[in-house]
Amino acid sequence: MASALTSSGAAIAAAIVGVLLALLAAAWLWAQIPRTNQAKPFRLYDDPMTGLTRCAPGVLTDAVEAQVKALPDVLNASALLRGSATEPDLDLKVTVSENVDLPKLLATIGHGVAADLGGALDTELRRLGVQVEIGKISTRNKTHKITLDARRDALETVES
Repeated sequence: MASALTSSGAAIAAAIVGVLLALLAAAWLWAQIPRTNQAKPFRLYDDPMTGLTRCAPGVLTDAVEAQVKALPDVLNASALLRGSATEPDLDLKVTVSENVDLPKLLATIGHGVAADLGGALDTELRRLGVQVEIGKISTRNKTHKITLDARRDALETVES
């Protein structure tokens, strides 16, 4: 009788440990989901007695996007600003052409665009995240067909 209680007690304990591990794994997975919460309006001031300036994060991200889109070989850009005015985080998604000088672009974003945003907020960015996608330039290729000439074993290109 004692062996039956011991084996069922062990099975119950193992089931409880398994459920706890599953809950911990689910909580860890939930924490890994990226959040797209934009920052609340920034309150910028030197001295609260002289006044307070509120700035919507969309105004700052629009300026960052425009500055990044003006860089060479950049096709598109989107920005998301998180955090507070004293500890801002900037996430950039940049689509570039195939001919981009990537190290130069990243240096320009890090030392130019991020520094300009930090200057506007009068602080340094806490974190800068840049996602780079390589896109194709939307030029239309005039070659629509390739035919094989069986007599000459050569390719002939037909222009339209």
